[in-house]
Amino acid sequence: MGDVKMLALIGAFLGWQLVLLTLAVASILGSLVGLGLIRRRGDLKLALPFGTFLAVAAMFAAAAGEPIVQWYMGFYR
Repeated sequence: MGDVKMLALIGAFLGWQLVLLTLAVASILGSLVGLGLIRRRGDLKLALPFGTFLAVAAMFAAAAGEPIVQWYMGFYR
């Protein structure tokens, strides 16, 4: 449950909108890295820590997330 606690901490600092962006970006990054490792190694026995991707995505959301959220929310106005 460490990833959940880390995401709650990120939410306390960034807010709920950027938490959703953080979760989406972390999932995409983790999937891409995981697929790359599966393709290179050929097995599914490697465990990737999701907290690493959460940290990278949180830094991305803190630096460049607000314009992305505003752009996305513009579809619903």
